[in-house]
Amino acid sequence: MPALTQLLDAPIEAVLNRFAHQWLSSLLQEEQAALFRIVLAEVMQFPALGQLIESSGPAQVVQRLSEYLAQLNQDEILQIDDARLAAEQLLALSDAGIIRQMQLSVSNPSSSQIELHVNSAVNVFLRAYRRAN
Repeated sequence: MPALTQLLDAPIEAVLNRFAHQWLSSLLQEEQAALFRIVLAEVMQFPALGQLIESSGPAQVVQRLSEYLAQLNQDEILQIDDARLAAEQLLALSDAGIIRQMQLSVSNPSSSQIELHVNSAVNVFLRAYRRAN
């Protein structure tokens, strides 16, 4: 992901789409899904394992997205009370339903389904947080 100043120069929709698409794509990778299943099976006995996984990946994405959203709030483009919560919400919107279906072996989404899902997540997010003019 580019530096914050570069992100701020790009259209908001494009940046949010990129965050959401990369998030969802990484979760859909077979290796990631397998690792997630292992961690879920072992985390009750080894809580540090879950904390390690969280801090080495997801927490970094949330932090980066939070910084971007906080700056958009400061620039009065978005209206966000809690940038970290808003970042978590965008990522949750982007993987809603798709990950559950993949984890339960119901279906693997096509690239067009992923695009549709991510675009919808970003649209919902911006409807919630974009400042009224």
